[in-house]
Amino acid sequence: SAWEKAVESGRTLYSAMKSKDSVARWFFKNYPDFSETVQSPFDGDLREKLKEWGYNDNEELSKKLDKECDFEAYHKIKRAFDELSLGTKAKADGGPNQCFQVNHQDGPNVKRKENGELPDAEFQYYDVCGKTYRVTGGTHDIAVNSAGAVILMNVISAAYSAEKFLWKKKAGTNELPHIRSTSDIAWGLWNRVAPGNVKEIKYLIVAQIMNTGTRDLIRAAYETLTPPQSETRVWPGIDFNMDTSGGQAILGSPVGRWAGYFLMQHKRQFGGNRFISKVRIFKPDGATLPYIIFYVDPNPA
Repeated sequence: SAWEKAVESGRTLYSAMKSKDSVARWFFKNYPDFSETVQSPFDGDLREKLKEWGYNDNEELSKKLDKECDFEAYHKIKRAFDELSLGTKAKADGGPNQCFQVNHQDGPNVKRKENGELPDAEFQYYDVCGKTYRVTGGTHDIAVNSAGAVILMNVISAAYSAEKFLWKKKAGTNELPHIRSTSDIAWGLWNRVAPGNVKEIKYLIVAQIMNTGTRDLIRAAYETLTPPQSETRVWPGIDFNMDTSGGQAILGSPVGRWAGYFLMQHKRQFGGNRFISKVRIFKPDGATLPYIIFYVDPNPA
């Protein structure tokens, strides 16, 4: 079942976050990519790497998110941010929140037409190491708060976007950009906002969850509580420890897994086995879409 799969996935990530790489690798023994290490091959601010792989990621795109980058006026979660000691204002208004849009189309490395113009998205291609790839139209809208939070706002993965929108067929793994996971893209953006200070990550947050698979898992997780709960509450919401099936299911959910990978795949940069200590689900005052906060334990396991 979807529940069992999510719990299993969350449990594996939780164990791997708390273990050194050689042990973490064993938890992923069925994944050929992780045969040598579970650490990410990508590091730093990833500007050049994203450009190389056909992405567009610039000031202009970031400006489009100025409104969403205000966590009081737009998201209405000031009570939560106050308690987490996170400012709510956007960088544009002198605040700590910087928003980024990273699109897998229209990038500087996409081949232009003879007149120098960009072709339409469905006709865009780029070359990496002598091989031609096609853009997918995938997109990541992510906010980073310099006091220690990464907030996922909207993600359409490269694979999903290719299949549903741009290519209208399933993409083979070898056709997709090598850098595409949410955790890798989030890592690059965290590095831009917290250069030299990446260990200070405190919260990994997912905003306005529309993903139906995840919302089903949230409902199922509420049923495991004593007494069972039926709906998301306003702040302070509902907490799950990570040694419960509810907490593991949320971590293993479609919108949760990135948080586990974000910590598991950067052990060296984080100075040890950083892990998630608990997860909280809540909804903004006067709204219905749930938000998830993964709390990062300050001390490595």
